[in-house]
Amino acid sequence: MALFNKKDAMLPFFHPHQKIPLFLIAFIALAHSFAFMIYQQPDWETQWTDQGGYHQLASSLAFHGVFTRFPGTDPFVPEVIRTPGYPLFVALLYRVFGPSHWVVATAQAMLFSIICLFVYRLAQEVTTPRVALAAAATTAIFPPIPYYGALILTEIWTTLLVTAGLVLLVGALGNRSTGRFAAAGVVLGYAGLTRPIFYLLPAFLVTVAAVALTIKPKLRDIIRPAALGVFLSAYLLTMAPWFAYNYYHFHKLTIAPAGGIGRSSWEGYWNGKFPGRTQTELTKLAESPLPDEELDRQVQAVPGFEPAMLSYVHQWREIRRQYTVTPDAPAYDRVFSRVKADAIFGRFAQDNIASEPIHYLIRRFTYGMFVLWAGEIPIRYSDINQSSSRVIHILWAAQVALLFLAALGAFRLWRSKARLLAVLLLLPPIYLSLVQWPFLTESRYSLPLKPALLLLAVLGLDWLLKRFAKHRAADRST
Repeated sequence: MALFNKKDAMLPFFHPHQKIPLFLIAFIALAHSFAFMIYQQPDWETQWTDQGGYHQLASSLAFHGVFTRFPGTDPFVPEVIRTPGYPLFVALLYRVFGPSHWVVATAQAMLFSIICLFVYRLAQEVTTPRVALAAAATTAIFPPIPYYGALILTEIWTTLLVTAGLVLLVGALGNRSTGRFAAAGVVLGYAGLTRPIFYLLPAFLVTVAAVALTIKPKLRDIIRPAALGVFLSAYLLTMAPWFAYNYYHFHKLTIAPAGGIGRSSWEGYWNGKFPGRTQTELTKLAESPLPDEELDRQVQAVPGFEPAMLSYVHQWREIRRQYTVTPDAPAYDRVFSRVKADAIFGRFAQDNIASEPIHYLIRRFTYGMFVLWAGEIPIRYSDINQSSSRVIHILWAAQVALLFLAALGAFRLWRSKARLLAVLLLLPPIYLSLVQWPFLTESRYSLPLKPALLLLAVLGLDWLLKRFAKHRAADRST
C-alpha cells in the first residue's frame, strides 16, 4: 500500500516556483479575514456570548496566572465549562498587546493564512503544484473560516492545530520520523484541550492503526508500532495536566466536569425536532418571566404548534429552576451549580430519547449530520433570521456540492495508490461523525476538518475536469 503518489514522500514546504502565488494566496486570506472583521464587528458585544467566557479566562491567565473566571477568590473557583487550550493562546496575546478584540481577530487572520499554506503542503504530496495552489486558494476564499476568525472563539485556533497535526502525521509517515510522531501527538492533544470533541481523535487514530497492523502486518514497513506508542504517549502527556486539574478539583478524570454529555444529549434530542427559527422563539419564551399558564398560551400560538413544544419549554424551565442559585450567591456555589445541571440535563435526555428512540435516531443521522457537515451560514448572527430562505438554501447546496467533490477526491486518491493518505484524511471526519451524532450539532464543530475536505474537493474537481476534457477531445477526434 502506497503512502504517497510520488517517489519522494517529503518535499520542500514551498515549491521553488510557487512562492509568489503562495504569497498572493496568503494576502487574499488576510484580506478575506479583515473583511469579516469589519462585517462582524457590530455583533462583537451583543452576540456570541461564549466570547465573554474566553475573555475572562484569558484575562485571568494573562494577568493573574490562574485558570479561573474568579481570580483572587477564596476558596479557589475552578473552571467547569471551558478547557484551557484557547484561553492560553488569547492570554498570550493579551499579555503582549493588551486585551483587545481587534488584536485577537488580527492574530487569527494571520493563522488563517498559515492554514492555507498547510493545505498547500498537504496537497503537494498527491498532486501537481498547480492543483496544490488551487487547494490553498480555495481555502483562502472559503467564507466560514474567516467568519469565525473575526470572533473570540476556538474555531480558528482548533483548525490550525488539527491541520498542522495532519501535516505532521504525513511527514512522520513519509520519513518514518519518531520526532514528528511526537510533535503530532502534542499538537493533536492540544487541539483536544482547545475543542474537547477532538480530544479522543489521537486515540481513535491509534486504534484504527493497531487494527490495520493486525490485519495487514506488511504495514509495519510504514507504520511502526513503536512510533504509534510515541504518538500516543505525547498525546497523553499533553492532556495530563488538565486531567490532573480536574481530578484535583472535582475528583473526576474528565475533559470538562460540567461539559459532560448531559446537556449535549438533551440539546441533541431537541436538535431538529422543530425548525431552527421556531426553536429560537421557543427558547426566548422559556427564558421570559411569563407565568407558566401565560407561557403555555403563547407557545400554543406559535405557528405549527405541536404538544412537544410545551414539553421543551417546561423542561427548559425545570432544569434551570433546579440548578439556578441567587445572583448574590458565592461564586463557588454558582459555578458548581453547572456541574449539578449536567446530571439534570442527562436525566431529561434519557427520558426524551426513550419516548421515541426511532425518530431520535433518524433525526440524528439525517438532520444532525447535515447540519454538522453542510449547515454553515456565514451571515452575521444578528442578521440570520432576516435572511432569505433562498440564500440559505444556496449556501447549503454549495456545501453539499463540496462534500460530493470531496468524496470524489478521496476516491481518486484511493485509486491513485495513495491509499494511506486517503485514509488519513478521511479518518478525522469519520471520527467526528461517530462522536458527534448523538449530541447537539452545530456546523462550526466540523470547521477544523474543512481544510482537509477542501483539499479533497479540489482533487475531485480536478479529476472531473480532466475526464470532461478527455471525453471532449475524444468526441472531437471522432
